Amino acid sequence: MNDLIWLVYLADVLCRVGSVLLIIALLSSGVLSFHWFILGMDGEAERFKKAWFALPICFALLASLIPSKQTVYTILAVKTTAMAVEEVRQNTLWQKGIKLLEQRLDEALAEPKNE
Repeated sequence: MNDLIWLVYLADVLCRVGSVLLIIALLSSGVLSFHWFILGMDGEAERFKKAWFALPICFALLASLIPSKQTVYTILAVKTTAMAVEEVRQNTLWQKGIKLLEQRLDEALAEPKNE
């Protein structure tokens, strides 16, 4: 049950983290564009040109890889359903019921048809 609580919390947090990463990517690309096109590029900045251009791309990729709130809730529903089914299957009454059902079906199929 503790895992489910963390997944609900994660669903709320991931929505905000993705938005923040996207904003950082946009702001950093804007700052880089402003720096190089308006202020010019000095020799020191030329060395880090590739790294600075990769930074907004990395943030944008990270933002796109974070699942949406709806996806996390779907994962949560699947996990909860799987846990509930597993708990029911481990119940002894369920196991006895399945055995009885199988036995009755075998008996019904073994009887010859009266025509």
